[in-house]
Amino acid sequence: MSYRIANHADFGAGLLFVLFGAGASSAMFLYDVGTAAAMGPGYFPVAVGALLVVLGSALIVRSVSVAGTRETLLRPAWRELFWILAGILFFALTVEWLGFLLAAFGLLVLSRLADPRIRWREVLVFSAIVSGVAALIFIKGLGVLVPLLPRFF
Repeated sequence: MSYRIANHADFGAGLLFVLFGAGASSAMFLYDVGTAAAMGPGYFPVAVGALLVVLGSALIVRSVSVAGTRETLLRPAWRELFWILAGILFFALTVEWLGFLLAAFGLLVLSRLADPRIRWREVLVFSAIVSGVAALIFIKGLGVLVPLLPRFF
């Protein structure tokens, strides 16, 4: 019995998950991992890395099919990749200057341009709500040290 990759997107994502998870886990073993009762600084990164390896392995197994079944051919999603990376880059370059709220809002709007069926009203409302919730979580809840609003306010 021979096997073929039936879903190249799942296979690629699974491979990336496995590589990142294994890399993160192995790099964090330089720190004290500890135990579940007394966690060290490397415990959580190793656990997340291991979870990535497990999820990536599941994706890889799911993407493989027995030869003779219908193979799905997927085109690379260049448009989607471009807009999502543009949103991430926008956030990274502007968060210190525009503040977390506006940078997150821009990230969400730019990432939403990946879908050609964009509805602006929905995008703007969704982006405003998610930016506010993310600000509460990261700035207030976790204490991330980035400005909430632009420096010129």
